[in-house]
Amino acid sequence: MITKKTIAIGLLSLATLPMSGCLVSGSGSSRVTGTPVEAVTLETLHEQAMTPEQVEQLLGPPTRRTTIDAGEIYAYEWEKHHKGSASVFLLLATSNNRTEKSVAYVQFEDGRVTKTWVAK
Repeated sequence: MITKKTIAIGLLSLATLPMSGCLVSGSGSSRVTGTPVEAVTLETLHEQAMTPEQVEQLLGPPTRRTTIDAGEIYAYEWEKHHKGSASVFLLLATSNNRTEKSVAYVQFEDGRVTKTWVAK
């Protein structure tokens, strides 16, 4: 014979069935703004003693230009935005938002690249 207790347990089991399999979830995304410049690229610019025109053809216009006594410095700024979240059903929820900023510098003297560096 089916008792009220058996029916209640059965209904509770059916109610929780759709939740099984989705106890842990997570998501993440990344976005880059500006012009990212890798250290390897900067080394190539320096080794080939490129002109400002050649650098702009390769990297695009700089974010900032600074005039110095012997020439000019181009700055290429960029940011990487990371956004993530994770949760464990009814136990834990966490989020992680992080922004990394970097600037690549290209120094010119006498119309040629003489120095490059990255600041983070």
